[in-house]
Amino acid sequence: MLTLIIAPHEMSAAVRSQPLVSLLSRLEPGGRIHVVAHPNVVAIYRAMPEVETIWPCSQLADQRNWLGLALLAHRLRRMAYDRVYQLSSSRRAKALTWLAGLSVTGSGLEHVALNAFGPVRADQLVTPRPSLVRSVEREQSVRDRVGLLSDRLLLVMCLDDEGHASRRWPSRNWAALITDATRRFPDMTPVMVGAAATRAMATEALALCGRSAHNLCGQLTPAETLAIVSQAQAVITLDNGVAELAAAFGRPLVALYGSSDPRRMTVQGPLTRIEWKQLACSPCDQPVCPLGHGHCMTQLHPDTVGQSLGTLLPRAIRDIR
Repeated sequence: MLTLIIAPHEMSAAVRSQPLVSLLSRLEPGGRIHVVAHPNVVAIYRAMPEVETIWPCSQLADQRNWLGLALLAHRLRRMAYDRVYQLSSSRRAKALTWLAGLSVTGSGLEHVALNAFGPVRADQLVTPRPSLVRSVEREQSVRDRVGLLSDRLLLVMCLDDEGHASRRWPSRNWAALITDATRRFPDMTPVMVGAAATRAMATEALALCGRSAHNLCGQLTPAETLAIVSQAQAVITLDNGVAELAAAFGRPLVALYGSSDPRRMTVQGPLTRIEWKQLACSPCDQPVCPLGHGHCMTQLHPDTVGQSLGTLLPRAIRDIR
């Protein structure tokens, strides 16, 4: 059985597709799974040992390069796939399946998860939380490139609000958290990650606390971000794809929620702590606070976040490398 998955190009959705990949592999032992993936999420599918072949396709998000999409479609047409799952809802993904003449077995991650396996799934299978496999070689490679010593434990902090100002945590709070964490856990090196747009906030936080930390915001490829998160001793992050990554790699995780609802997320687990004020106005799921005060995030106190981190670390494996 030869299966093709056309992957979503968002990090969170790609991580959430891992249980589907795992279940497909279990249902068809010896079957082969191929994935068409945007370069931003290729590293995620490389962390799924069930995937045999990955077709990188930047054209899933590029509205100009139709020739590249047509060439890939020609190659896919020749593969004669037995089933095709289209997890991306983009027009380009739909165009790819049409150009390749593929018959889609199921569309949409939620639909496939509920319907792809028929009665077998309900009786024999329990959908697990997403789980990804680490690569020590890639982890050491990114350490070498950014100058992180091999013997240092990493405390990864992700400032990325993914364009939702309502999820943003003030730089003064990050500064207070860095100060507290470096005092309580001197053997850990704070590392700040996120999109290029978060670099200024990370710089401001470091200036406010006057402490040393690696500001890697905007400096990492998606694959390097994955490699940093996968080896972290602990991760503190907003509601974003890094939270999903950390949970999938089994890293101790403190996730900060405000305008979004953690009850809908897949990050829950024994090594996860959710910080959420549960105000009357939260969750609103709005990109900008409609009331203008942003209390659901500003009232998350750094001391509380630090305490959650402290409860997690004794349960984590001391040396994870």
